[in-house]
Amino acid sequence: QLSINNLTIGEQLNGVVSIPSNHPTGWYDLEVYDNNTGNWIKKNNAFEVLAPASINSISPNSSIPGQNLSVTISGNNIDYGSQWTNLSSFRFSQYSSTNMFYGTSNSTSGNNLIGIVNIPSNQSVGWYDLEVYNKNTNNWVKKNNAFEVLSVINPDSTEQGQTLSVFISGKNLSHSLSVYISVA
Repeated sequence: QLSINNLTIGEQLNGVVSIPSNHPTGWYDLEVYDNNTGNWIKKNNAFEVLAPASINSISPNSSIPGQNLSVTISGNNIDYGSQWTNLSSFRFSQYSSTNMFYGTSNSTSGNNLIGIVNIPSNQSVGWYDLEVYNKNTNNWVKKNNAFEVLSVINPDSTEQGQTLSVFISGKNLSHSLSVYISVA
């Protein structure tokens, strides 16, 4: 049994329902007492308590700037939308939903959302939170530090005897940085 507080009476009843985190999931009936008739008015299966939505993983969970890759996101109790159309969005963010880039959803399969991620070539390296839109609750579900944008050197190869300009991304780089390449 769930309790409702702060009711406003009129043609509509408005209130607050508090659902404990350990409350059993499932459908619940709604009963309202009519003071005029002295009867209970009942609506069967009026409200559903759902298990919390969560993201389990993303695979692969890392890449480099400028790469385009297919990903599979695994979750629990997330409504991704229909099989091929009107699918959930997903995005990556750092620092409380800033420094974002987005993926494109292609399909669903069971508890998985399949999509494409194009990491911008100037994207900052580091760990990103993954957020997936849950169509059942109309809210974003977040997994912290789910995807890493890795350091890169581009190009990463050349022929002997060549001189080339390279682009290097990484953490804690300074303007006075010296670069040495050694045999691995």
